[in-house]
Amino acid sequence: MEYDLFFSAHRWDILEILAKKPSSPIEISEQIKTSVSYVSQQLQLLEAANIVTKNRTGLVEKGQPRTLFSLSK
Repeated sequence: MEYDLFFSAHRWDILEILAKKPSSPIEISEQIKTSVSYVSQQLQLLEAANIVTKNRTGLVEKGQPRTLFSLSK
């Protein structure tokens, strides 16, 4: 895999955020000023490459489950 092409600027931004603390797609989108759907797509790609992991937490506001992403070990 050509990693230079795989790691776009936004993917690097996402990884930097996740290196600081596990975050939800909403939190990440607010920090990098882009849509939640775009962040979710990028997180899915990073998860497929085993770079990040997804963890479901308990129910939060409005009864919706919350998903936090963090860097893989």
